[in-house]
Amino acid sequence: MIYVGTDIVEVDRIRNNLENNPVRFLNKVFTDKEVDYCNSKSDPAIHFSGRFAAKEAVKKALLSLGAISQISLSQIQIVSD
Repeated sequence: MIYVGTDIVEVDRIRNNLENNPVRFLNKVFTDKEVDYCNSKSDPAIHFSGRFAAKEAVKKALLSLGAISQISLSQIQIVSD
Protein backbone atom coordinates (compact mmCIF):
# COMPACT_ATOMS: atom_id res chain seq x y z
CA MET A 1 0.00 0.00 0.00
CA ILE A 2 1.26 3.47 -0.85
CA TYR A 3 0.38 6.56 1.14
CA VAL A 4 0.66 10.13 -0.05
CA GLY A 5 0.85 13.17 2.19
CA THR A 6 1.98 16.73 2.42
CA ASP A 7 4.22 18.21 5.07
CA ILE A 8 3.72 21.91 5.66
CA VAL A 9 5.91 24.03 7.92
CA GLU A 10 5.30 27.60 9.03
CA VAL A 11 8.30 29.69 8.05
CA ASP A 12 7.85 31.84 11.16
CA ARG A 13 8.17 28.73 13.37
CA ILE A 14 11.51 27.89 11.77
CA ARG A 15 12.59 31.55 11.85
CA ASN A 16 11.88 31.64 15.62
CA ASN A 17 14.00 28.53 16.17
CA LEU A 18 16.81 30.07 14.15
CA GLU A 19 16.65 33.27 16.21
CA ASN A 20 16.16 31.74 19.68
CA ASN A 21 18.24 28.54 19.59
CA PRO A 22 20.29 28.63 16.38
CA VAL A 23 23.15 26.29 17.30
CA ARG A 24 21.02 23.66 19.01
CA PHE A 25 18.33 23.76 16.31
CA LEU A 26 20.74 23.62 13.38
CA ASN A 27 22.84 20.80 14.89
CA LYS A 28 19.75 18.76 15.77
CA VAL A 29 18.07 19.02 12.37
CA PHE A 30 20.45 19.93 9.53
CA THR A 31 23.72 18.75 8.04
CA ASP A 32 26.63 21.15 7.54
CA LYS A 33 25.99 21.21 3.79
CA GLU A 34 22.34 22.13 4.32
CA VAL A 35 23.30 24.92 6.73
CA ASP A 36 25.83 26.30 4.26
CA TYR A 37 23.31 26.18 1.41
CA CYS A 38 20.46 27.81 3.34
CA ASN A 39 22.68 30.48 4.87
CA SER A 40 23.86 31.45 1.40
CA LYS A 41 20.35 32.62 0.54
CA SER A 42 18.90 36.10 1.20
CA ASP A 43 16.19 34.65 3.50
CA PRO A 44 17.59 31.43 4.97
CA ALA A 45 14.46 30.67 7.00
CA ILE A 46 12.49 29.95 3.85
CA HIS A 47 15.07 27.41 2.69
CA PHE A 48 15.45 25.84 6.13
CA SER A 49 11.65 25.49 6.25
CA GLY A 50 11.52 23.68 2.93
CA ARG A 51 14.25 21.29 3.95
CA PHE A 52 12.61 20.70 7.34
CA ALA A 53 9.32 19.75 5.64
CA ALA A 54 11.14 17.45 3.21
CA LYS A 55 13.04 15.76 6.04
CA GLU A 56 9.79 15.18 7.94
CA ALA A 57 8.24 13.60 4.83
CA VAL A 58 11.24 11.34 4.26
CA LYS A 59 11.28 10.28 7.91
CA LYS A 60 7.56 9.44 7.90
CA ALA A 61 7.91 7.47 4.67
CA LEU A 62 10.85 5.43 5.93
CA LEU A 63 9.18 4.69 9.24
CA SER A 64 5.83 3.77 7.66
CA LEU A 65 7.51 1.34 5.26
CA GLY A 66 9.25 -0.38 8.13
CA ALA A 67 12.53 0.26 6.35
CA ILE A 68 14.00 1.49 9.61
CA SER A 69 12.86 1.73 13.20
CA GLN A 70 14.40 5.07 14.09
CA ILE A 71 16.12 7.98 12.34
CA SER A 72 16.93 11.56 13.30
CA LEU A 73 16.35 14.49 10.99
CA SER A 74 20.08 15.25 10.95
CA GLN A 75 20.69 11.83 9.38
CA ILE A 76 18.60 12.84 6.36
CA GLN A 77 20.16 15.28 3.90
CA ILE A 78 18.14 17.19 1.32
CA VAL A 79 20.20 18.26 -1.68
CA SER A 80 19.50 20.61 -4.54
CA ASP A 81 20.03 19.32 -8.02
